[in-house]
Amino acid sequence: MIDVLRADGTVTGAIEDQSKGDWKMKTRFLLGLIAITLLASCSAVQLKPEAEHIRIVTEQPSGCVYLGEVVGSQGNLLVGHITSNENLERGALNDMKNKAYEMGANVLHMVSSRAGQTGQFQSSGIGSMSQGGGSLMQTNVTYVGVAYKCP
Repeated sequence: MIDVLRADGTVTGAIEDQSKGDWKMKTRFLLGLIAITLLASCSAVQLKPEAEHIRIVTEQPSGCVYLGEVVGSQGNLLVGHITSNENLERGALNDMKNKAYEMGANVLHMVSSRAGQTGQFQSSGIGSMSQGGGSLMQTNVTYVGVAYKCP
C-alpha cells in the first residue's frame, strides 16, 4: 500500500502497488502463450493445398527431373510425447510434401523414415536372470525423400 499526498494537502492511503498487478497480468499472459504454443505443437503440420497432389512413390521414377533431397519432420522432446503417433507421422509427411512443392516437385520418392523414441528402461539382476521394465514413447518422426518433376 502506498500513501498519496493530494494537491490540497490531504493524505489518502490504500492505493495498491501497481507493479504487483502488472506482474500478475504479465504472468497470466505468458502462461497463456505457453499453453497455446504447446497445444498448437501437438497438431500435425498443415499441408498446403497446392501440395495435396504430390504423388509419393517407393521406386525411383524414370523420365523425371531430379530436384533434390527433401526432409520432413514433426515432433521433439518437449511436445512429442503428448502428440499422437498419427499426428507425428502425418505432420512429417505434410512437411516433406510442402517442401517438395516449394521446390517445384510433383513426385516424391520415399527413401527412408525414422521414428525417434525417448523413455526410461531399467534393468535389474545379473546375466540371463536380469529383468527390466519401463516404457518408450515415440516423440518424433522424420521422412527423407527425393523430389522430382515428372511429365
